[in-house]
Amino acid sequence: MAVAFFTSFAGHFVEAMECLSLWPSLILMTASIAWIVGMAEKWQSEPTAGLAIFLGHVAAYTAGGDSDTFSLMAIFFLSATGCALFIRHDWTPLNLFTVLAAFGSHMLWAFQDHPPSTPRIQFWVNFSFLTSYYVLFTCSDLVYRWRVFERGLDRYTQIQRQAARLVGPAAMVLYASLATLFFEHTKIYWDRIHFYWFPLAALQVGLAYFHREKRNADYPLYGVAATVFFTLGLASWLGGFSLNLALAAEALMLLVLAKRLRLWFLNPLAQIVLIINFLHFWNSDARDIDTWPIFIGSVATALVYFVKSRIEETWEKGVRDETVTESVYISSLRETFDDLVKPLS
Repeated sequence: MAVAFFTSFAGHFVEAMECLSLWPSLILMTASIAWIVGMAEKWQSEPTAGLAIFLGHVAAYTAGGDSDTFSLMAIFFLSATGCALFIRHDWTPLNLFTVLAAFGSHMLWAFQDHPPSTPRIQFWVNFSFLTSYYVLFTCSDLVYRWRVFERGLDRYTQIQRQAARLVGPAAMVLYASLATLFFEHTKIYWDRIHFYWFPLAALQVGLAYFHREKRNADYPLYGVAATVFFTLGLASWLGGFSLNLALAAEALMLLVLAKRLRLWFLNPLAQIVLIINFLHFWNSDARDIDTWPIFIGSVATALVYFVKSRIEETWEKGVRDETVTESVYISSLRETFDDLVKPLS
């Protein structure tokens, strides 16, 4: 089956073997992928399904530029297929792989050369598909939490549970980051991005309530996300939103995920984002602070830095060798608030 896929691929994309035009090659690759998915269903094989999704994204990427419609629709249907297979078989590692593959494939597609179009069309095409991925993965995460609440965690292995914990937060961070990137790149709605942040913050509040009701210990993550997104929206509404603030907030979110989910690689990633943030700030007009909007954005960025460092200090002191709990979040935020209001008293 994989040989059939790569033969179809080589029939157009390998110059020495070229014997097919673009669309026949894509149709044959799609048929090969559908065949592999069918066999994965028949064999109840999660690795085979993962191979099919991987090959599907290879086809979507190679078609980019020549057939953008095929690429984007392929990414969407691969995401839907991964979610459907998860719902049917409880394949949580496959679901996490589908999340990373979808957003990663879309980002790679966006960096390719495309036919000329207006910034407005570019924005809405990217934003619409990114939103569709996020909706799919959020729904699949809710299905998992509902099943755990109804049937218990014992039906899942440790690897399955860890993969499932990452699906919702990973989809949220990737969606918010890439959507912000396209807001900034197209410049169409950058001054009205608060109309994006406020609804997204409200959604996180709803998700936090759902996860709390279903006894998911990770529900504070969504409360933190709601606070961060609302802060970004408020800064935009006041005219002080900037890429500097967005990068600082993303670093804060990565730190929270690293500590809550105990993923060590996210902590250095958060520090890298902060370095990029500082370099961008230093090379932009924001460091001049010559207008009120720039001042508001700079103060908000500094506040994010302060909260990040304060929470990190509290965590390192109190939970160095134990799992982060809700009380740690509350104590961290309380100490941060006390530090903020102390000069005013």
